[in-house]
Amino acid sequence: SSIKPFVSFYPNWATVFTKESVILTCNVDTSEPIDQIYYWYRDNQILSLYTGAKSVKIDHAKQEHGGSYQCQTAESDKSEPVRLHVSHSWLTLKVPPFVFEGDELYVSCAGYPGYSARYAVLYKNSKVIGSSPSDADFLVGTTNMTMSGLYRCTRLVKDELFSKPVAKVNESHLKQGKVLTVTCDTKLSPHRETTELQFAFYRNGHNVQGFSLSSQYGVPSAQLEDSGNYTCEVQTPTGSVRKRSNMAHIQIQGEHYT
Repeated sequence: SSIKPFVSFYPNWATVFTKESVILTCNVDTSEPIDQIYYWYRDNQILSLYTGAKSVKIDHAKQEHGGSYQCQTAESDKSEPVRLHVSHSWLTLKVPPFVFEGDELYVSCAGYPGYSARYAVLYKNSKVIGSSPSDADFLVGTTNMTMSGLYRCTRLVKDELFSKPVAKVNESHLKQGKVLTVTCDTKLSPHRETTELQFAFYRNGHNVQGFSLSSQYGVPSAQLEDSGNYTCEVQTPTGSVRKRSNMAHIQIQGEHYT
């Protein structure tokens, strides 16, 4: 057969981070409006799960999803392999899977999803060719042979183990005798999700619950003296990293309150 399909990615990057999604499409240039059956391969192994689909979505990519992808139909040759990289790094330079002379070449100096990265700088052969305080995408220019070279990028990454905690109360106005619950919310870095955290709670600056693994402080039957400004603290078991939350105000209303 002389028909040769090609595999395209959406978004059009040859690299995705773990947990990101990518759609692979088998493009066939044929004038015949017949229903095609599509076959997919990764590293020359048929992917029977994808058989029949023109487009397949890889959701929450894992590193084992990386490899060289090909597709074909019953009437076509196998496509050229297109490599998908799955990265678990803090930072990667994303480039299109292929680019042709005359195309506008975009690259992205991308930080891991949910991670704070700023001040992107793009280098070609160790020379700065672009920088941006916030946007990570760069238009390198119209592609020609002089663009060949070694590209890399840097970004300032704030290596935050966990986010600043947020103290939340179940209700800001609570009737006397009701259950009072204060929750301490924080988010661990995606690369340190197994880190154990300890939580402590304060009312008007006075400790009401010492450091423990519980991210909640509860009073089964709230009294007037439980009113006040609540904060929480989160720390690592050694206390090497410790952060305090905002204040959450709660007012306990007496029985006479209407």
